[in-house]
Amino acid sequence: MALLKEKFEYKLQHPEELTGRCYRFVGKRDLFPEDLKPVMYKLMLMTKNNTTIVVNIAFAYTGRDEIVSGVNTLVEGIRNNELALNSNTESLFEQSFHNFPVSPVDLFVRTGECRLSDFLTWESNDEAVLTFIEDYWPNFSYWKFLWAIFYFQTNLSSVSFQVTGSDCDAFKTRYLEEQSQNLNEFVRKKRRSEWNVVELHAKSFGMDARVSASGVDECRKL
Repeated sequence: MALLKEKFEYKLQHPEELTGRCYRFVGKRDLFPEDLKPVMYKLMLMTKNNTTIVVNIAFAYTGRDEIVSGVNTLVEGIRNNELALNSNTESLFEQSFHNFPVSPVDLFVRTGECRLSDFLTWESNDEAVLTFIEDYWPNFSYWKFLWAIFYFQTNLSSVSFQVTGSDCDAFKTRYLEEQSQNLNEFVRKKRRSEWNVVELHAKSFGMDARVSASGVDECRKL
C-alpha cells in the first residue's frame, strides 16, 4: 500500500500527467485503506472533469457485490417511498450500483487465468469481446496488448451488437446522453451523497473542493 500511496501522491504533485485523464476508484469505499482515502479522493476530484480517458481502479471490489449493492439500493428507495415498485428498469438498476457508472465493456483482457474472476460481471455483457492471455500482468507487454486489440477486431462480428467507425462515437455519445436523461432524483441524491464522501476525505489531504451537481456525470469512458 505504501508504494501505491507514493504513486498517487506523485500524480498529484505532477498535474501535467493528469491531463485528459479521469481517475475513478470503484468498490466498497468503507473498506478502502484509511491512509489512502484522502489521496485517492483528491485524485478523483482533481480529474473529475477530464474526458479523454477514464482510469477505473478497483479496490475491495467484486462484480457480485456490485450487483447486490444495486438491489439493496433499490429496495431502500422503495421502502422510503422514493421509488415506485413498478419503476425499476435495467437502466435504473445499473445506476444504483455502489460504484460511479462504468459504461459497457468493449474488450475484456484477462491475464494469467481463463476466468473472469468476478470482475465487471454486469458491464461485460454479451456485447463484450473476452480474451485470455497466459502471461500474468507483470509480463503483459505492449505487443500482447496489440494482440488483444487484433483479437477484438477479428471477433467483433461475433458479438450481438457492433458499431464501427464514426458510428462508434455516435453510439457512445447517445449512450451517455440516455444515461444522463434517465437519472431520476433518487439516483441524483445517491450520487450527491457519494461525492460528499469524496469531498470529505479529500479535505483531510488539504484540499477544499466542491463538486457541482452536474459533476457526477462529467467523466466519460471512451
